[in-house]
Amino acid sequence: VSKMLDVPIHAVDFRDFESDRPFDVICLGDVIEHTTEPVRMLLKIIGLLSPNGVLWLSTPNFESASSRVLKHNDPLWLACEHLNYFCYRSLRSMLESMGMTVIDYAVSAHCAGAMEITAIKQAVR
Repeated sequence: VSKMLDVPIHAVDFRDFESDRPFDVICLGDVIEHTTEPVRMLLKIIGLLSPNGVLWLSTPNFESASSRVLKHNDPLWLACEHLNYFCYRSLRSMLESMGMTVIDYAVSAHCAGAMEITAIKQAVR
């Protein structure tokens, strides 16, 4: 994809990643539920975004219809590597408190019970 679009793409562990240049887009696919410090991770990632930069993330939605139907039999609840549980409202609130504006929400087409959120970093005035 990097060669096709002629843009640099980095697949990194954000805990150790540093950059002198901001990024226009950062994608977190099914990551935030696995970190021990989601607030700290999001603050670092938002710090790497340029003004009006876009953050796209996907994560299980623990208030999804499938979670409500399956209840405690939902495999997303049973995954021991899921350290954090989010719903749309909690994640939107967290992002907004960090200076992000949520511009899109979708039910994931790839994983039953997951959500996808797109947010823009508010430019400092």
